[in-house]
Amino acid sequence: MALATTEDSFNFFKKRGVVKDFFSVSEKLFFSSIGIGTFKPEPHQEENYTYSFKEAIKEAVSGGINVIDTAINYRYQKSEREIGEALAEIFSENLAKKEELIICSKGGFLPLDYPFPDNPYQWIEENIIQKNIATKEDIVLDQYCMTAPYIDWSFEKSLENLGVDSLDIFYLSNPEMECGERSYQAILEKIEAIFGLLEQK
Repeated sequence: MALATTEDSFNFFKKRGVVKDFFSVSEKLFFSSIGIGTFKPEPHQEENYTYSFKEAIKEAVSGGINVIDTAINYRYQKSEREIGEALAEIFSENLAKKEELIICSKGGFLPLDYPFPDNPYQWIEENIIQKNIATKEDIVLDQYCMTAPYIDWSFEKSLENLGVDSLDIFYLSNPEMECGERSYQAILEKIEAIFGLLEQK
């Protein structure tokens, strides 16, 4: 598997006979005019876990949508994992190739894990701080971390959840969370380090 390509993302629409108004071109990739997202507000509510996005993802791709958007923290990593299940079936059933799809994820917020841990602070301590991914001082409001080591971990964890070896778009989610917590210069330095990391990836 590899990143989306100009030829493959265009072929995705040609194979389906999709009209020109349904897609656009940016950075040499062909994007469907609408994508499918997997965000759900109030993630702590149990009803958000009684359904799966898997079939919706497959239906969207079959119908001509090649943009799939998620984030590691959506539904405590469950959204990414359901996309991973859908992608495995999409590839095995030859509904699309990885190179035809534009897969997007984000890092910044701490994801916790599904099912929701009994003590989220203990989860952060055991999975983030004790593993030297971030320090307590790096974490803002017990929910956000914007350091290169944490974003590196988040990126790799997203690849694992999604079952792919590359992401086409990776967003630094909500960097304004750092405002009021760090100096402007410190925020710029953190963003520069993260962009350097992502450029290498």
